[in-house]
Formats: sequence, C-alpha cells, structure tokens
Amino acid sequence: MTSRRALPDGPVVTRPRKASRVLRESEEKFRALAELSHDTIMRFDREHRHLYVNAIVEAQTGIPADRFIGRTHRELGFPEPLVAQWEAAIDQVLATGRAHRIEFELPAGIWIDWQLVPEFDGDGRVAAVMTAGRDITAYKRLEESLEAERRELAARIAERTAALHEATLGLQSEEAERRTAEERRRQLLDHLPVGVYRSTPEGQILEANQALARILGFADASSLGQVNIARLYVARRERDQHLERLRATEVASAEFQLRRADRSLIWVRDYPRAIRDEHNAVQYFDGVLVDITEQKQAEEAVRQSEELYHTLARNFPDGAVCVFDHELRFSLVEGTGLDASGLGKGTLEGRTLREVLPPERATRIEPTLRAALSGGSTRLEVPIEDRVYSLRALPLRDAAGTVWAGMAVVQDITAQKQIEERLRYQSVHDALTGLFNRAFFEEHMAALMRGGRLPVSVMICDVDGLKDVNDRLGHAAGDDLLRHGAEILRASFRPGDVAARIGGDEFAVLLPGAGEEAGAAILARLRSNQRAHGREHCDCGVRFSIGLATATADLSLPEALRLADSRMYRDKFARARRKSRRTRQGGGAATNPGAAST
Repeated sequence: MTSRRALPDGPVVTRPRKASRVLRESEEKFRALAELSHDTIMRFDREHRHLYVNAIVEAQTGIPADRFIGRTHRELGFPEPLVAQWEAAIDQVLATGRAHRIEFELPAGIWIDWQLVPEFDGDGRVAAVMTAGRDITAYKRLEESLEAERRELAARIAERTAALHEATLGLQSEEAERRTAEERRRQLLDHLPVGVYRSTPEGQILEANQALARILGFADASSLGQVNIARLYVARRERDQHLERLRATEVASAEFQLRRADRSLIWVRDYPRAIRDEHNAVQYFDGVLVDITEQKQAEEAVRQSEELYHTLARNFPDGAVCVFDHELRFSLVEGTGLDASGLGKGTLEGRTLREVLPPERATRIEPTLRAALSGGSTRLEVPIEDRVYSLRALPLRDAAGTVWAGMAVVQDITAQKQIEERLRYQSVHDALTGLFNRAFFEEHMAALMRGGRLPVSVMICDVDGLKDVNDRLGHAAGDDLLRHGAEILRASFRPGDVAARIGGDEFAVLLPGAGEEAGAAILARLRSNQRAHGREHCDCGVRFSIGLATATADLSLPEALRLADSRMYRDKFARARRKSRRTRQGGGAATNPGAAST
C-alpha cells in the first residue's frame, strides 16, 4: 500500500508508507538546505498559519523566525493590505492545486518575488502551501542604468547605420571597389549585436544579418528570405502607423511587439530609413532592429513598483512617506497625515526642514534624518502645534548597498498619546475622588524609603459615617461624601504632599520633610478646613477620624504608617464615645452623621 506526500520542493511522489525514516531524513535535509537558502522559505497550513520559516526572514522583516511558527501574518501585525494579498495567493494554491507567483513590498521597503507551490496529502488534496521569497529590490534601481544603456545603444546604432549607409553608397563605384565594400559591410553586419535588414514596403526581407535571425527565432539569415515581416506584427495597425510615418519622413523609429518563429512575443525598437528613387517613391527600407524585451519588462516592473509605492504612500493611515537626499531636501512627499500641521506635500516637497520649520525644531529632527543617511534606522516623537508625530527614518540603498537617499515614515500619533496619557493618569489616580490610588501611594512610600529622606510624616484619615449614609441615602450620596472629603484634603496639603484614597472610606497622606511640629500644623489646617467646609456644605457633614505619626531615624516609615493607623482608630473610638455621651445627655440621637465634636 502506498501514500502520496509533498516533497520539500513541492512535487507529489508515491512512496511506501513504511519509508517514514527515509521521509524524515528527507525533511531534515530540506530544513538544512532551507536554513542555508538566501531566499525566505515558508510553509502554511490551510488556516494561513506558519508551519515552517527559515532564519533569513528576520533580515527581511525584522521579526525572528521562531515568532512566525503557529501564527498568521495578521497575528504578527503585518499591514492588512499585505495580509489580504498573501492570503488570497495562498487560497488560490489551496483551491487550484497549482503553483502561483506574486510580487509585493514589505513595510521595510524590501521587494519580494513570492513563488507558491502546493503540498498534497495521501488523498491527493492540498494539505499545505510552500513559498520561496526572493529579494528583488535591486530591480527598482534599473531604470537609470537602462536609460543610459538605451541612449548609448541608440548612438552606436546611429553611428553604425551611417557607416552602413556610406558602405551602401560605395556599391555604385567600380566592380572591384563594390566587392571590397560588400565584404566590409558584411563583416560589419556579422559583428553587430543588433539586427540589420533591408526590406520592401510590402514587408519582404531582402537582406539581413545573423543577429536579426536570432532575434526573430529563425535558424539563420538565409531563412528570412521566405519571411514577410508584416505577418510578424502582433498589432497590424502598429505596422500601418509605422509605414505612414516613414512615408512622411526619411527616418522614423518605433517600438512595437513581434511574434517570433516559436510564437513567443518580444518587444523591439526599429530604426528604419526609407530609400527612395528619383520619383521620390520608396524602394526599400534599410534599418536596425533591437530586442528590448528585457528592458520593457524591467520598465514595467519599475512602473508597477512605483505605482504600488505611490498608492501605498498616498493611503498611509494618519501619516506620510517622505524621501530626502543627502542635503536633507525632500524630493517626494506622499500621504495626508502631515496636512493638519501645515507640512503637506505642497509645503515640504522640494524644501529642507529649515525652510519650513523654526530652527530649534529642525535642529532636533535633523540628526534622525542624518542617521538614516549613514545607514542607521532611528525613531523620534515630534510635537508640532497641538499634534504629536512619530518619525521613523530609514536608509534607501542601491543594488551595490550604497545609501543614495533616506525615507521618513511619519504618522500622527496624537490620539494614541492622548490615550496613553489618560491611561497613565488612571493607573495612579482613584476614579471617584481624583486623588492618588493605593498603588501610587505605596510606590511613592517605597521611593521615600529608598531615598532615606527624613523626616516624613504620614497621616491616616477615615471618613466618619459613610456606612450610615450609604444605608440611609444610597451609595450615590456616599460617593458625594467621599468626593467632598477629597476636596477638603486637596485644600489642606502642600503641593509636594501625596494624598491618596487607600480604601473605601480611608485616605492616607505622605508629608515629605514634615517633622512632628510641621505635621501637627498641617493636621490643624485640615481640621480648620473641615469645619469651614461643614459650614458651607452642611448637608454633607464630612468628618474625619485622623491619626498622625512621623518617621525619623528611630521610627521607620512603615512603622510610622502603622502608628498613624492606630492613632486614627483611637481618635475614632474617642469621638464615638463623646458623641454617645452628648446624645444621652441631650435626650436623643444626633440627626447628622459625623456631627460629633472635631
């Protein structure tokens, strides 16, 4: 009995089930080869999770390989457009069982050629998808070199065409000179890397060199005598337009597609010259044909990559992508994220930071940009007016690895910073009273202990009658009582003191630098504010039971805290006894909670 299993490189073979050891060895060899590969090798299950990733992926994405395993691209935080493109490609292979290929750009600016192949299970169904990703970023740098080569080739062709024309004119001389000129012309034709031809206006090839035969896919130049070049045009209208231009002028170049002998398509550039008789009628065309298929493919790749880049940059959420040169001048600005700060495309493109920002702000940002031009990658948060921006600067390298420019990725993080500020505030403050919370109080007390700054007085305050208010009037009234108590505490302490709600009705205050005498004075001010608040807000009746202690060289801060807590309870019991005694003497219970003497 046999089973079908996908080899590491994709094809399906038939193997005995008992050959599991051989299969494991094969898979181990695959992993060893994959780890040595310069391409990124990945395997995905049907839920788009990574089953295997080789180590090279970290160089392309900045994410270690082991973080990929068991996760999808979406869980790893890749941009949603990229994730959608990847998953669509994987799903196509899973659905069709056929290999597929796509190209895309990673967030780091690296372009990848991704080839996907299916892996089949024992029932012949696609069980997984393997991909090989190759870095093709260098193709983006081809355009300038291709243009230079094109100009150089055109010049060489024009120069050699002129020489050919002179050689052709020499054929009108005597027979011996004609034979010499013919030999010279033939040698020139045979050594040219481009196709040279003579053809009739109807498309019949009269003469051609060997290079033209190779370009058109024929065995030799003699085979072209039976070929009508008009039939090789993919679009007949392009030939008609080309002939119309040639009849109107002596020389007219053109680019178009031809179909080779094997039916494959190529792009060519034609440089023909119309040769006329004494009546100005076209006798034939002398021309040079150049195969520019690779150049066209490269230009199309550049065009598509640039279009994709501009599309991504223009749609970059809450941000912009900017390219700057070694003079820190911005040559390209895409995206609307900077518009709110007045630094959009129309303002920044073509200028330096110093031309659009105050000097001190430009001075702060420029080192980040220069670091990218030196090959580094840095990040900076920049406040502009009422906005906050995250700026990440990256180097842009050519095929040789030389940094030719820098890229600044800017994103408006104002909302994020506001949320962070709210979270920071909420993490250290009590939501009901706005005072510090217990965690912050304990953290600050620990910091005072580490610093050894003495004396430090500590005060424990308990709101009297909270339970009674909650029971009689409801928790909303109890919350109001606690908020009024917090207002009294805020009005009673110094700016550097730390007042915190550490329990339901319990507050604690740290008084750094306050000895026993200063602590007593602050306690007196608190009692005074409590009485004044009671006169202004007689309905709330805030009363505190208070304990005070001072940490010194002989009494640690935790011991002082426990002592203050003990004194607070003694104060609460004493106040309760006095209140009970007055109630008995007065013949009835007090109607206002916490109305006992302060």
